[in-house]
Amino acid sequence: MTETPASQSLSTFWTKLSPALASRDFRLFWVSQIVSTTGTFFQLLAERWLIYEMTQSAFMLGVIGFIGLIPVIPISFLGGFIIDRVPRRKLLLITQSGLLLQAIVFATLVYSGQIRVWHIIFLDFVLGSLAAIDQPARQSFLTDLVGKKDLADAVALNSILFHFTRTLGFTTSGLIIASIGASGAIILNAFTYLAPIVALLLIQTEGIGSDKGKAPLKSALSEGLRVIWKSPPVLGVISLIAIAGGLSWPVYGLMPAFVEEVLQAGPIALGGLLGISGLGALLGIFVMSHQKHRKRGHQIMAAGLATPLLMLGFAASRTVVIAGVFSFVYGLSQLILQTMANTLIQINIPDYVRGRVMSVYTLLNAGMPAFAGIVVGAGANFIGLPMAFTISGAVALAYVVFVYVVIPSVRHLD
Repeated sequence: MTETPASQSLSTFWTKLSPALASRDFRLFWVSQIVSTTGTFFQLLAERWLIYEMTQSAFMLGVIGFIGLIPVIPISFLGGFIIDRVPRRKLLLITQSGLLLQAIVFATLVYSGQIRVWHIIFLDFVLGSLAAIDQPARQSFLTDLVGKKDLADAVALNSILFHFTRTLGFTTSGLIIASIGASGAIILNAFTYLAPIVALLLIQTEGIGSDKGKAPLKSALSEGLRVIWKSPPVLGVISLIAIAGGLSWPVYGLMPAFVEEVLQAGPIALGGLLGISGLGALLGIFVMSHQKHRKRGHQIMAAGLATPLLMLGFAASRTVVIAGVFSFVYGLSQLILQTMANTLIQINIPDYVRGRVMSVYTLLNAGMPAFAGIVVGAGANFIGLPMAFTISGAVALAYVVFVYVVIPSVRHLD
């Protein structure tokens, strides 16, 4: 089919913005995820605020977040195996439809006033089960949509998506909660899942996994772990995002308690602090977009050192303004850490185990923050949130130094 001058001009426009956007299917997928992920942050903030209002406990914030990750451990390994062997578009249609149903049930319970803590625990368990397959499937689908050549650009655009929607979602959700309550934010989230479902129905790329082997299930499941173990740089990067990134994440997960107990503020301040960290991340995207794709290993190590240091500064904050400054720079640092980790892993692993490796990455990237949240939340009951944040940040900082010294191949990645 011959392209018209208008379609050629439009294609050139998208390519100038980013080579990955030249793909029609990627554009559909990316735009739909902007809508859906914004809704996810609506619900995330509303749920955290709801939990804290119902329990008045930072520990329970961590516990409920961790419970949602329990099914991720067994499901993620099986999910990675499935992702490498079945059409990813159809798999994503199933997981996104399941997430829509979960959101509808949650919204109905909140709107009717029947919501209880055990409902939230159960729904988070369901959400974690679906996300254990959905998240690595989405990461793996990027290669199918744009190819290896434009993969780094697609990963960068995904980071833009995540941090832009976090800024928009958290800031807007804080205003929604303050004006009409948590139920409004949760109901809006349910509607946003329609966007990716429609997009996946329109996308033509099937994304069939490249693992055509007939290896037994047990052997196939462990193959992703073997690939990671035999590549020290990949192992080092995954451990950085898990430990340094994970131990620093309670800044977000326990922020409702920090805002109310330490800063003596409410939901608007909470949404503002989380939103401003997203603005910092957007600045990070701008900075990274003007750098050549070189010395990625040095960039991830620098971000790995900066992130826990900024957590220490946030822990010492006693006003919303000072907390906002640290939150802004923390968002920038987290953006670089996560984007570099995702990019370095994706470009340094073979296609046939991509789903399984990305499942391990997703498991640790989601599981460690949840585990850190429950430990820091428990510690806060005895020593207070500021000291609990300080200890977590110090351990994270020590691990980054360990990686820098013991696994030098990480900082030499390009």
